[in-house]
Amino acid sequence: MNLTNKEILYFVRENLTLDKDKDGHYILKEVSCDVEGHVYGDVSGNVGGNVGGDVGGDVVGDVGGHVKGDVVGTVFGDVYGNVGGNVVGNVKGSVKGDVRGHIDGNVHSTVFGDVYGNVVGNVVGDVEGDVEGSVGDVYGSVAGDVYGNLEGSVKGSVFGDVRGDVKGSVLGSIGNYVYGNVGKGFLGLVQEK
Repeated sequence: MNLTNKEILYFVRENLTLDKDKDGHYILKEVSCDVEGHVYGDVSGNVGGNVGGDVGGDVVGDVGGHVKGDVVGTVFGDVYGNVGGNVVGNVKGSVKGDVRGHIDGNVHSTVFGDVYGNVVGNVVGDVEGDVEGSVGDVYGSVAGDVYGNLEGSVKGSVFGDVRGDVKGSVLGSIGNYVYGNVGKGFLGLVQEK
């Protein structure tokens, strides 16, 4: 479909705001319509709609919708939805949902949901849910059950059961039973089964 010069001028006037940069090059300051194709340059402002393709660079602002692909870089803000894939980097804040896989690094805050895999690193905060696998050091409390081993120490209390072995120390109490072996001492109370 060929547009007339009059139609092109009308479209530009109604949908595009043009300007020049410091070098005298034309730049788009605002786009009020949909973009069906590609954007080969940078977008310094906001995208009010959806991005159906890939973002090859950085997103400096917020993402109000979903990210259905991979994020190769860092997310400095919050993620209010779900992460369906893996997080290869660090999570510096809290995890308020469940973790279905393994955590190979450290958690410096609180896990409010369940962990269905192993925590290979340390948890500096509390684990409010259950841990289906094994866990390293916990500097807070575990509110639920641990179905694997406690490979490290728990600085707080374990309010549920420990189905595996406790290889480190528990400075608080274990509210229910320990089904495995206890490697070190307890400063609190424990019921062994």
